[in-house]
Amino acid sequence: MKTRSPELVSGNTVIKAEVTFDECHYSVRFDEFQTEDRIKTKNSDLAAIVAADVSQLLEEKLEMGYVELHEHGNQHTGDTDSKHSKFYRTEWNLNDITRLSDSLSEFDLERATFLSINGLTTITDSEAEFLGKHKGCLGLDSLHSLSSTAAFALAKQKGLLSMPGINDLPLEIAEALSTHVGDIGLSGLKHLSEESAGALSKVNGALGLEGLDVISENVAKALAKHGGTLSLNGLKDLPDDVAEAIVEHKGPLSLGGLDSLSIETAQHLGKHAGALYLEGLTFLSTEAARALSQHHGDICFGDLRGLSDEGEESIAEVDGELRFDTLDDLSVTLAEALIYLEGDLYLNGLKSLSCAAARALAEHEGDLHLDGLKTLSSTVARALANHQYGLYLNGLTKLSAKSAEALSKHQGYLCLYGLKELSDAAASSLGLYKGDLWLDLDALDWDS
Repeated sequence: MKTRSPELVSGNTVIKAEVTFDECHYSVRFDEFQTEDRIKTKNSDLAAIVAADVSQLLEEKLEMGYVELHEHGNQHTGDTDSKHSKFYRTEWNLNDITRLSDSLSEFDLERATFLSINGLTTITDSEAEFLGKHKGCLGLDSLHSLSSTAAFALAKQKGLLSMPGINDLPLEIAEALSTHVGDIGLSGLKHLSEESAGALSKVNGALGLEGLDVISENVAKALAKHGGTLSLNGLKDLPDDVAEAIVEHKGPLSLGGLDSLSIETAQHLGKHAGALYLEGLTFLSTEAARALSQHHGDICFGDLRGLSDEGEESIAEVDGELRFDTLDDLSVTLAEALIYLEGDLYLNGLKSLSCAAARALAEHEGDLHLDGLKTLSSTVARALANHQYGLYLNGLTKLSAKSAEALSKHQGYLCLYGLKELSDAAASSLGLYKGDLWLDLDALDWDS
């Protein structure tokens, strides 16, 4: 994840922004608006980078609602030229409104990229038709019912459509929503028929069904035909027949409600092709790890805190990225096994790292994320400097001169966005870095 903090210039307005982005998510946060008679761009290079690297992608992402743009302070009323207008989008919380019919003309949907109208419990066809013109993220959290005509109108909305208050989905409503282009969140559903599941599988976007705590084999077979991200985090158990059916899903599959895996379930999941999110697991047995090692695609273990010794060697055979963002201890055995992982490695849960483990990780051929480390000894820094891909150490707030000197020899790119203190000696060493070095210059205390 990259972060840049430019000042975007529009007319006679300086817009200070924090831009955070990676290949799949972009976030721009406006910290303040201030008007000056004479414009001074704090860092024209960074502003240019944002305009060149992010603008084109933002324009695409905005239409699908994947960009978080938040306005703070008083509403800006100055002119915005076309070059930077795409950066000026707002989040509207209209949660006190219970009816739109009398005030439709007052709303400017073009400026409401994030629109929350959580006071609506029902919606008329005309209101749905109006909201169907919206592009971005639309939250209708209290909506508990709608007609098929209204559902079809809302389905024209482009972006994220969130309706967690809907707890029943008749076939005609599911068929209407199936035409939606973008993500749909229906986390309030407690029951889903096979027919409605088949209709929802046609949604062109992510499908969030976190409220389902049990599904039948036939429903699993229907949902497996869905081509986008499928979130079933409400499932606490995965019977063999359901597991065998759901792994036919071609795309990201989120099963964050599972807190344990039987060998049989793990064997089924090992046949899944696509990103797999098992963020509820806290421990993985040797047999389950061995079965999951057959999986083709990334695996994210959000809460995993322990692996058996044999399991450590097995899980590293996964064909994809591995995320261990809560694993707080890394044995040398696991570090050595992870060398052969084909993909990026996320170990952001680590608070410390031994020299032996660091030496092993340095041989990993892929990006290495260690954002949980708050301190870095010079010996560990020297070991990590042998790594030749992206090295993320964004949890460090200060860096000794010796550690900086060691890291300056790293090949690849180095991310140190968390640094708040940097001595002259350390800065001089980092100045010799020959790869891409990412720092938040605004956050640094140069007097330290």
